[in-house]
Amino acid sequence: MVAYDDGRLTLHAEKVPLADVVREIGRQSGAEIVGKVRKPREVTRQFDEVPLFDALVRLLGEQNFTLRYGSEGKLRTISGAARRALGAGSDAGTVARAR
Repeated sequence: MVAYDDGRLTLHAEKVPLADVVREIGRQSGAEIVGKVRKPREVTRQFDEVPLFDALVRLLGEQNFTLRYGSEGKLRTISGAARRALGAGSDAGTVARAR
């Protein structure tokens, strides 16, 4: 189970492919997922109402990612390290990065 609400993520997963979890986060948050999970694996994790940034750090581990927000504060894009640059011509927004 993946639930996204007001920038917080709840996850209850047992032996679920990480790529499927990330795809579902994108679907529920309305964010476009750009790039791929660098180290595909199954995850077994449980946490409730964790800020999205912290949840992705827990899930992706060493993989870099970028969260891009639109001017209205809505999450627009979750980009993986495989992506060199964010989309050309996109409007300015807030960017949070993890390394």
